[in-house]
Amino acid sequence: MIPRFFTIFILITFAVNCSSMESYDICRDGHEKARKGSFETAFELLTKCLNISKLSDTEKAEVYKSRAWALYSLNKSSLAVQDQEAAFELVKPSKYNELINYASYLREVKRYKDSLSPLYEAVKLDDASGHVSMMTQYNIGWSLSETGKYNEAINAFTKAIPSQPDFPFVYWRRGKAYHALGMKAEAKTDFLNYAKLLKNSKMKVPPLWREEINNLLSQYNLK
Repeated sequence: MIPRFFTIFILITFAVNCSSMESYDICRDGHEKARKGSFETAFELLTKCLNISKLSDTEKAEVYKSRAWALYSLNKSSLAVQDQEAAFELVKPSKYNELINYASYLREVKRYKDSLSPLYEAVKLDDASGHVSMMTQYNIGWSLSETGKYNEAINAFTKAIPSQPDFPFVYWRRGKAYHALGMKAEAKTDFLNYAKLLKNSKMKVPPLWREEINNLLSQYNLK
């Protein structure tokens, strides 16, 4: 199973009021299993919830979003995209977490340009609240890097850092962007910051990233 790195910071908060006690129990249990990381069970329960419950559009949208999270966490991102989009057809997206999650699902299926649209909607929410969010700008920088727009990605990562300067992976990704542009001094500085912050944090390197990180750091004699 692929760990759901850095989308997990914005796990959906579930609050569904189903129209019968039986369906309420199934829906509630499905949401709770997803929240606690029992994704296979969550998927099964939430599918039953959709099939047997007379849900309102708002309730059904929450079930789709919860099941999307479970599917994404089970490395079934194409299906996660479908569920998230089904939720948005029922209720227009307005919450920060659902926009960030949707962008992550899209990026996982290599729809990098598409992933930017929900992120720019998240920027509007940040602007309305009067602050810059690390997760918004970090994800924008990540998606921009995947499209080869490294200078724009660097700007996004740099904008993110003051809001959470101890987040190690923003330096890793900005360092990668500098490296892609041949700016090795800047890349090495960021990789050093990444290594120092990671060592002093409780965060773990996702297994799928380890080989790439080790290979690139070895080029800078930092492995």
